[in-house]
Amino acid sequence: MFIAPDGNPASVSYSSTMDMAIIREVFSEIVSAAEVLGRTDDSIIGKVREAQPRLLPTKVARDGSIMEWAQDFQDPDMHHRHLSHLFGLFPGHTITIEKSPDLCKAADNTLYKRGLYVMEEREISFGISVWGYLAVEVMSCLFLIFIQFELENDIIVNKQIPIWKDKYKMGL
Repeated sequence: MFIAPDGNPASVSYSSTMDMAIIREVFSEIVSAAEVLGRTDDSIIGKVREAQPRLLPTKVARDGSIMEWAQDFQDPDMHHRHLSHLFGLFPGHTITIEKSPDLCKAADNTLYKRGLYVMEEREISFGISVWGYLAVEVMSCLFLIFIQFELENDIIVNKQIPIWKDKYKMGL
C-alpha cells in the first residue's frame, strides 16, 4: 500500500518493482537458454534483447531502501511484512553483490526498515535468506535457527545450502 499523489491510499500501480524483476528474470533466462542451445539468432531472442533495456530499473528510494513501486510513493506502513520488491535478489538472480552493490545495500536497508520483529515465519525465513545472499553473516546465521521450521520450503533450502556448504565448509 502507498499514498497516491491525490492523497488517497492505493495498492496498485504500473510497473511495480516485483513485476519488473520477474520480467527481467524471465528475459535473462530466455537469453541464457538460447545461448546454451545455440539459438541466439532466433527472432524472439532479438526481441527479448531489444526489450531488456526498456524495462524500468530497480530504484533506490529517498530513505535508501528498494522502491516497491515505479515512483517513490509515501509508505503509510513501513513495517508491512512482505518483501516482494526484493525478488531480483532472492529468489531471482538479477541483483548481485558483484553487479549491483548499491541495490544490495538498498535491499539490506529494506530489511531493516521492514523489521524482522513484525514478520511472520515465512517472511522471516525469506528475509534471512536475503541477508544470506547479501553476506550479512550475523543475520544470515539466523537461517540455521529457522531452517527447522521451514524445511518444507524447498526454495529456501535449495538456494541456501550450497552457499553454506562452500562458505563454511559444512558437510551437508
